[in-house]
Amino acid sequence: MGAVPSTPRWSSAVRPQDTAEYLIGAFVGEKSFPLASDYWKKLLELPLNLHWPAPRVLQACEVLAQNNYYTRHLAKILIHLAWCLQECLSSSGVPPSSYLKAINATYISSVFLKYYIENAKTDNFEELCLSLDKNEAVPSNFSRDQNIQNLVMHGVLSFIGKVDVSQHASLLHHELLNFMLVAMSTQLLSGPSPGPKDIHPFIDAAMVQESSLVGLVVRKLLANYITQPRFALNAASYDIFSEGNQPGVLQRVGSAAASFVLLPFSYFVNSSGKASRSPLAYSSLHVLLILIHYRKCVLATVKDRSDDSATSDLLLKENTYFSENPFCKALENARDIEFDRVDIEGNAHSGPIVRVPFASLFDTLGMYLADETAVLLLYSLVHGNSDFLEYVLVRTDLDTLLMPMLETLYNASKRTSNQIYMVLIILLILSQDSSFNASIHKLILPSVPWYQERLLHQTSLGSLMVIILIRTVKYNLSKLRLMPMLETLYNASKRTSNQIYMVLIILLILSQDSSFNASIHKLILPSVPWYQERLLHQTSLGSLMVIILIRTVKYNLSKLRDVYLHTNCLAILANMAPHVHRLSAYASQRLISLFDMLSRKYTKLAELKNDKMLIGNGESRGDNLPEDMSTELHIYTDFLRIVLEILNVILTYALPRNPEVVYATMHRQEVFLPFKNHPRFNELLENIFNVLDFFNSRMDAQSMDGEWSVEKVLQVIIINCRSWRGEGMKDVYLHTNCLAILANMAPHVHRLSAYASQRLISLFDMLSRKYTKLAELKNDKMHIGNGESRGDNLPEDMSTELHIYTDFLRIVLEILNGILTYALPRNPEVVYATMHRQEVFLPFKNHPRFNELLENIFNVLDFFNSRMDAQSMDGEWSVEKVLQVIIINCRSWRGEGMKMFPQLHFTYEQESHPEEFFIPYVWQLVISRRIFSFNPSSINLFPAGLPAEDSYGGEEVDDNNQSGEMNGHAVQIALSEVQ
Repeated sequence: MGAVPSTPRWSSAVRPQDTAEYLIGAFVGEKSFPLASDYWKKLLELPLNLHWPAPRVLQACEVLAQNNYYTRHLAKILIHLAWCLQECLSSSGVPPSSYLKAINATYISSVFLKYYIENAKTDNFEELCLSLDKNEAVPSNFSRDQNIQNLVMHGVLSFIGKVDVSQHASLLHHELLNFMLVAMSTQLLSGPSPGPKDIHPFIDAAMVQESSLVGLVVRKLLANYITQPRFALNAASYDIFSEGNQPGVLQRVGSAAASFVLLPFSYFVNSSGKASRSPLAYSSLHVLLILIHYRKCVLATVKDRSDDSATSDLLLKENTYFSENPFCKALENARDIEFDRVDIEGNAHSGPIVRVPFASLFDTLGMYLADETAVLLLYSLVHGNSDFLEYVLVRTDLDTLLMPMLETLYNASKRTSNQIYMVLIILLILSQDSSFNASIHKLILPSVPWYQERLLHQTSLGSLMVIILIRTVKYNLSKLRLMPMLETLYNASKRTSNQIYMVLIILLILSQDSSFNASIHKLILPSVPWYQERLLHQTSLGSLMVIILIRTVKYNLSKLRDVYLHTNCLAILANMAPHVHRLSAYASQRLISLFDMLSRKYTKLAELKNDKMLIGNGESRGDNLPEDMSTELHIYTDFLRIVLEILNVILTYALPRNPEVVYATMHRQEVFLPFKNHPRFNELLENIFNVLDFFNSRMDAQSMDGEWSVEKVLQVIIINCRSWRGEGMKDVYLHTNCLAILANMAPHVHRLSAYASQRLISLFDMLSRKYTKLAELKNDKMHIGNGESRGDNLPEDMSTELHIYTDFLRIVLEILNGILTYALPRNPEVVYATMHRQEVFLPFKNHPRFNELLENIFNVLDFFNSRMDAQSMDGEWSVEKVLQVIIINCRSWRGEGMKMFPQLHFTYEQESHPEEFFIPYVWQLVISRRIFSFNPSSINLFPAGLPAEDSYGGEEVDDNNQSGEMNGHAVQIALSEVQ
């Protein structure tokens, strides 16, 4: 940075820019300015509006890091920050200059503190030097033994908690919240499991503040989130920002070393349509979530008398425990400002009580539940605060909270796994209350605009909840372990043939379900890190599956040459074909490339057979070779036919939604020509050439200036796809949570809709089919070819999965039992759906694991079937007539012969170490908002090799476990069945 004068020199000839340049240089330089030096006043009062390039800002941080051990300037600026905040708190008429000094102190502290934390070389952050030299002269109002981090955190929290957010104070509020994020970011350098050796100077200082101050801070942070304050910046009040539109020196510092610091400023200046979300409100929420989920691990040494010692000596024993979090306790003890429980029950709570307007908080959460941080706050409230949970349960407009959460589940493929888990846990907690389960069936929704599968008109909130939960189960079944299985196929050369077979068989089973085939094309993957051949960006899971299966076929042709492996891969592709949706360009190219490769091998085999393998002087080499060639030729003929059938199905049933397949077919149409008149392929090629003729003619009809580009050709295809008429031509915890919520709801179901009833029986049907196939696979012990067993451990794996599906089926049967036993007269549509699909229960009637649960169902079926038989009917039965008979006989139903099972009731229990999930999760959310940047290589709290997911503002995001997201097992849900 060059030489810095030993003392600031002031004169009328010195421009403000030069003075600012000098003062910042002096701050990072070698000369130490005493705490009481006039230098600090000049630094904090001067309008800072110079422009430094990013490298120079970084150099300034590095120079301070070299000199701070001697100058202690970081500690001194923090002390001055605390003093500035005390000045702002001292009186009601605070001059603008006091706020300006505090803002400058906050900026400088944030920028350089963040650099220190991000580049920390010690676990205890000794390089921060948060103390003054013993020879340092200090003012009389400052004690040398004063804990600086405690001093500054007390000042910051006092200002946040005690000063209202106003026009003059709003910017300082925001920058103090950003300072809090920087100061608490030491957590990012620790591992996910807090240990007794972890040191976090600033957040630990926050945890030891008096309870009254903690309560004020929690109240203010919640109030900021509720009120969503927005203030326009008065540039005249803050000269630091008033030099035209150019960023000042600290703004340049912010952009290079702490880019989040000035983002709130840009929000204030550039108000746009996105300003419906208050930056101050979301900074408040982020800080609150970090504070309430922090856990301090403490090492305690206790005296323990040895039982097997004859002496009276005491042994020292070390134990660890987590100290109490006062912010978490304050949130848990928060009370409604409009209702005082002490007046009713007389049970006063020790310490100050945080008063919050529950009604406003409820409404605000309902508005912003599309945002993941809002979901986490709601979880923290309903799980920890019994008063707020009780308040939610007595609200009559439960749709305010439930509708955005159900929409989140509906769009599960665009949400993170953590967000889905949080929503399901919230619903599970709510469904533990019988009044909740009763009230949701009384609330009728005129329509559900975001539900696309069919029109839901005048549907109860309870019915919608059943539909969405069942849909979530089916979605998760399609997504379960799919990426690891595809990665196994991708690395086939490093896997055993048994592993490959097992994966392919599982995929073949899954691909037999149409909902699986549809859902995999709706799930978009931001990236596929393990795929090395090319960058796969924003690729659907279905497209990736096509790519990997084709790659497996090609690998098998060159290495394994196993006919069964080919057959399985192509069978899976054939099952997927009718449901292909927006297949990617690369997947489409690989599909045509597969046909090309197989066709070339077929052609060579045909030529070899025709020549009868005559080599040299007319001598035949291998008498049985032509017969071998015939066999292999026959195999390749079948392979080619399957690939052509796959293409036929896509082009026949899914052409309008797959322009890339059309493009790839047109681009390589010459590969089909040699087979146009082949007796084994011509019938399958008719449709393909029909498609080619249609789109070729549309291309010929286009008047084109210049050459055709890929983009132009694809545009013509997309346009004509719309006019194409075809003339001539689918995590165990998630399952358990969903089913647990349904089980809690079952006895209270009231007038379940026809569609919801159908989906419930459909869920049993889907699970039963999967169960049956798994049972068959287990019984056959996977004998593949010549009686050879492939995969010694496969039966054991099948047994595990079979056990899981057995439990799922039992829960669904218990849900049905709960409805038919306790709520049958109110649910004729459930009776109708059960009668309409009664055949799905028959295979399990005598099954030892299900027969007791099916007794009641068949009892109901016998009762209503007999009433139907007793009816004299002219003409055929219609849906309306059958339903009318059911409704009439529901009134006379008395439940004779019904076996009374204990009601299923599931409760949520947080696991023993929730901090291992919530601390990384909260910080991941903070970083994903991009108001806080941090060097990924410095983060140890969670995997940060790839950009974190961005769901800020409730935007749809893609679920990608590679992007720093916590693994599902980190938030294990303890579900206890209460009988």
